[in-house]
Amino acid sequence: MSIDLSVFIWTIINFVVLMVLLNFVLFKPIHKILDERKERINSGLAAGEEARAAKLANDKRLQAEVDASRANARKLLENAKNKADAEQTAMLRNAQVEAAAIRKANIAKISEEEKLAVKQIDGQMDSLVSILTGSLLEDKSCAQKNKKAIEKCVSALTANT
Repeated sequence: MSIDLSVFIWTIINFVVLMVLLNFVLFKPIHKILDERKERINSGLAAGEEARAAKLANDKRLQAEVDASRANARKLLENAKNKADAEQTAMLRNAQVEAAAIRKANIAKISEEEKLAVKQIDGQMDSLVSILTGSLLEDKSCAQKNKKAIEKCVSALTANT
């Protein structure tokens, strides 16, 4: 077994040429593809982190806006309730004032009507007494008893006027 020097040199040259060709044709493109893929993955992960951070910030901002809106809605509701209560109180006061005025006017009207009725009755008292006595005296059995009652009423009426 002997080693042939020319075959050994040609084998080494073939090996080096093959390695250089494989390096340019296969290894460098594969490394380039792997590096590009790694870069895309890293940029995707960075974009995902940025999106997650933006989402968290947006969630916090939205929660703050919701809280502010709720507080504003509570204030508006409280203001509306207070305004409604004030309007209700004012309406009740106005109704009470109107009712008191109507009551006073009605009392004055009733008083006037009472005075007018008393005047009318006073003017017709003589005729009413004579009619009443006539009807009471027609019944002979009760005439004596009724006569005394009529005299008392007439004397009381004449004393009051």
